[in-house]
Amino acid sequence: MRERYIDNYNFKTKKEVFVPISNRLFEVLSSLQCRPLPFISMGRAIKNLRRAITECCPSSPRVLATQGKATIHACRDTYATRMLNNGIRLEEVSHLLGHATIVYTQKFAKKEVADKARQMLNARKVA
Repeated sequence: MRERYIDNYNFKTKKEVFVPISNRLFEVLSSLQCRPLPFISMGRAIKNLRRAITECCPSSPRVLATQGKATIHACRDTYATRMLNNGIRLEEVSHLLGHATIVYTQKFAKKEVADKARQMLNARKVA
């Protein structure tokens, strides 16, 4: 983790994946390491990650009503979408997510294309 990566072995695809993490996530996960044996098993790692998400993500009634509860999967989806929005190629995002084929990653690209189309439509001036 010192190098700002999470090393993960994906049992489904039989691939080892190194996921880059932000400085903020590094700080949150580092604070969890002070607890006794926080990542001794995957179950404990997931439990601590869920706790970190709950502690760090907004949970006001308004946010919950409009965006729903933050989950590990929602964070993964956000990660993929942000990578695509910032110019990382679809193939690269697919590799980072550990997808067996690019087909699984394409759902995030569809959202990116829709977002770009919306921005273009909103920027267009009415004559």
